[in-house]
Amino acid sequence: EEAQPVPQGSLGILPSRTRERAGAMRCRMGLRSAPLVLLLTLLGSHAVDPKVSCGAHSAPTCADCPQGHGSGWCNGNCTWLQGNCVFAAVSCGSHSAPSCADCPQDRGEEWCHGNCSWLEGACVEAKEVSCGLHSAPSCADCPQGHGKEWCNGNCTWLDGTCMEAKVSCGKHLAPSCDKCPQGHGSEWCHGSCTWLGGRCVSAKVSCGAHSAPSCGECPQDHGILWCNGNCTWSSGRCVQSFRSSLESMSTGKTSPWQSSWIRTWVCLILDWKRFVTKTFALSALVLL
Repeated sequence: EEAQPVPQGSLGILPSRTRERAGAMRCRMGLRSAPLVLLLTLLGSHAVDPKVSCGAHSAPTCADCPQGHGSGWCNGNCTWLQGNCVFAAVSCGSHSAPSCADCPQDRGEEWCHGNCSWLEGACVEAKEVSCGLHSAPSCADCPQGHGKEWCNGNCTWLDGTCMEAKVSCGKHLAPSCDKCPQGHGSEWCHGSCTWLGGRCVSAKVSCGAHSAPSCGECPQDHGILWCNGNCTWSSGRCVQSFRSSLESMSTGKTSPWQSSWIRTWVCLILDWKRFVTKTFALSALVLL
């Protein structure tokens, strides 16, 4: 007699031991497939997940957030503006808006903070310079009628103007080395600058314990004792050391004239080395 197929999911007509084995096998298969099922479920749910957060709930777009509840249901990634729920692209400080221009909402400067800055009666994106506790498109725009108190960060106050601070004078900043002293002489000329001949100038080379615009200006009437660092004393003069010259050439800090002069000397040295090597080789052949 032909055996009848067992209906799927039914183990009742099988012997008890067979039922136990079949049940265990089904259990193991279920455990193995569980991660795959979970992964597919997560991927499926992610595919239909809303794109934005409305605060306590989510929606495909900010416009779909309110669902008839108005501004109360427009939060999270969205903000309520002129009767509509729109995407909040920038931070205005305590609230958000689609753009800096939308931050004030007729409340002026008080509602223009965060990623934005109030400038000449308008709320604009603050992305160029830091004035200290606020930002502005440029250093000149930092004060906004508050003078040097509002000129900090990447800027410095000089001669009644807020200017970009490009060099370090030691304990303060300035647009250039010659602007460092501000009537205080050598005491205010440090950092990237050095005091030379009654002027604050850019310190381009290290003379050892001090700096100077060039090696030739290192000694300052002190001779060999003030010629160290990137420089060396040669034939009664302070000149750039050979190692320092090579390093400067490799980093592109030398002038074209200096680079050509260094290359010439390097070539001469290499040619002399080849000449000596060949001479010794020929001498050895002759002796043999």
